[in-house]
Amino acid sequence: MEKGDYSEFGVSANSPVKIYITDWCPFCKKTTSLLDKLEINYIQVDIEKDPIALKEFEALKGKGLPVILISDGLIRGFNQAAIEKQLEKIQLL
Repeated sequence: MEKGDYSEFGVSANSPVKIYITDWCPFCKKTTSLLDKLEINYIQVDIEKDPIALKEFEALKGKGLPVILISDGLIRGFNQAAIEKQLEKIQLL
């Protein structure tokens, strides 16, 4: 996980989770399924359908999917342990 200030990407105390995805990405589906199961609210943006999301993805040096922003943490790819740890850190779990 990478630490940083991701507020310029729309991550805030009110919306601490944002995911960059595509429709065809199986790991994106795993991520959204996990967050849905945990009843976590999140913002989801498709980099193939939203040009602003694509620019943000590129600014985050995204190469693989999903790219997950949780508060001050960035997680590249599906990593359930890292996602849950960051959610616990910000007291969403």
